[in-house]
Amino acid sequence: MKEKTRLIIGALIILLAASMLANIYLYNTHGRGKTITAWRTTTLPTTYTVTRPETVVTITSTETRTTTYTYTSPITTTKTITWTTTITNTITAPITSTITITSTTTETSTTKKQVLRQAIMYQGISWPPEGYMESVEIINGLKPWMDWYSIAITGFPPPPNTTMAYKIALSLGLSSSAAEKFAEWVNKTGYSLEEIHREVEALHTLYCPAILVQNLRADYNYDPLTFKPIPREKLEEMALDYSKWGLPLNKTRTQEIMHKLAGLPRNAVFPDITNKDYQEYLLRKIEALKRVGVKCVWLDMLFAQANIAYSITHDYDHPAVKEAYMAAVKIVQEIKKMGIMVGSWSDWVIYPYSIVPLVDFVTRKITSREVIHDQINTTFWKETVQLIRNKTDATILMVFDFAPRDNTPLALFSQKLSTEQ
Repeated sequence: MKEKTRLIIGALIILLAASMLANIYLYNTHGRGKTITAWRTTTLPTTYTVTRPETVVTITSTETRTTTYTYTSPITTTKTITWTTTITNTITAPITSTITITSTTTETSTTKKQVLRQAIMYQGISWPPEGYMESVEIINGLKPWMDWYSIAITGFPPPPNTTMAYKIALSLGLSSSAAEKFAEWVNKTGYSLEEIHREVEALHTLYCPAILVQNLRADYNYDPLTFKPIPREKLEEMALDYSKWGLPLNKTRTQEIMHKLAGLPRNAVFPDITNKDYQEYLLRKIEALKRVGVKCVWLDMLFAQANIAYSITHDYDHPAVKEAYMAAVKIVQEIKKMGIMVGSWSDWVIYPYSIVPLVDFVTRKITSREVIHDQINTTFWKETVQLIRNKTDATILMVFDFAPRDNTPLALFSQKLSTEQ
């Protein structure tokens, strides 16, 4: 009788192993990317003969398996696999008995699904020739996920409205005629918190202004929230000076180089991103945008100071490089605490540090060569995407960069290609 029992138990083990193998097969062979409900019953009759005379043991196994894939968001797929195995063992012998074993296993895993989303660049929604109403109609008609670079926030903050722009300019010491010109510019470009709020409310998309991080108007400026003047001496102290870290560039030479690289206006300075006062000024500028409904910002040249310091030192451990990088990371962290989405150029992914900025999206420009030859370099882009993915899962925006030069990707696209191209 003991030998008979051992045979029965051995048969059960074999059937359970077969069930597990079948389940693994089902797990590996079902497709991804859609909702699947699969059900199958398998009957595996097996006959064993024991040594006792006139005793035959027959065991029949029946399995039921259900696999379901369910999307929980546009990007994340949650896969739940439920296996129920019922084995009914009927022993045909001088004595007949039935054994039933039920086993249920649920496994949940998360996988990433690549999603393509449309972003547009429509800067200057209130600008001619279309003007505000037609621009809003165009953008909403395109139904983009994001309007990237919807407005450029320059070296001074947006004033509350045109009237206040005139009063603020007078408080900064500008003449009446200069204050009028400043107010006219604010009105013409829609560069006021009132106008930005109107645009945010009108657009059915994510309104994402560009913050020109390395651009600080130093001849006059004001607090982004109180609109009180900032003393010129304090503004000049925020200007970058690479000699602070012992590099062979004094403040004047640093600013000359940075003006050329960044295309800064004559009355602006390239600020030091490690300067506490400048960090506070920058964050207050973004807080002002948040108060009028802005939920996303793109930080232009966020890592430029670190990049240029590295081009001079060729040393990632040099304080001029590392401190600038960490200051940029800190700024992203502070903006995220406000509940604002953050994007920047993807140039930071080359840095070997374990601490990375928690950006929601990165921008990578199509090259001028790709534009002029009307051909995407797929090898380059595969390598680029992999390099970015080694550091972040942020959305990647492929963009046409532009600047006050005639050799940028957007300039070449608009001026050098034929209409058909």
